[in-house]
Order: sequence, then structure tokens, then C-alpha cells
Amino acid sequence: MTLFTGLQSELQLAGLAVLSGYLPMRERIMNRATDASKKVPVFHGHGTADEVVLFQYGEMTRNTLQKSGHSVDFHAYNHMGHSTCDDEIRDLQTFLSTCIPEST
Repeated sequence: MTLFTGLQSELQLAGLAVLSGYLPMRERIMNRATDASKKVPVFHGHGTADEVVLFQYGEMTRNTLQKSGHSVDFHAYNHMGHSTCDDEIRDLQTFLSTCIPEST
């Protein structure tokens, strides 16, 4: 859902976070991707042992986005299934800290 809505948004979003996800209907959605979405950084974390959304789907999604000019921060987590781990949460926190400004 993150990629489906985020790539088609005209809003200047701070970032998109994808955890163990992929981009179904790649061609159709990429044809509808906005210019604004190319300026939005994408965090994508995926486990190499994901049994629900296969790791290669995550890789295909990363490749599709990069070929279309999107900035993707892709992280592979060895032996992680369709879940999360401490390393992924730390990496996501780092990503979010770069996207969301400190409050003043």
C-alpha cells in the first residue's frame, strides 16, 4: 500500500517505508508515478528468508524503482522471514531521522 499510494501522490512526502513489501502491477503503477514521487526517498527492508513475500520480489521492486529514478535505500536481512528484527528497526529509525526534521 505504501508504494501504491506514495508513488501516485502529487504531495511532497517526507519518505516512504516499505517493510517486506513489493510492487504488484509494476508497469501499471510506474506509468502512474508522479514526478513528485521521484523526489521522495524510499526505505525498503526485506528478509532473505521471507516465505510470504519472496525476497526476489523485493529485489525486483528495488530494481524497478531505481530504473525509474527513485532513490531506494534497500536493506536485506539474512535469515529473516516475513517479520522484523532489531537491525531493521534501527535502520528504519535512521532513515526516518533523515526524512523527518527535528521539531523546533
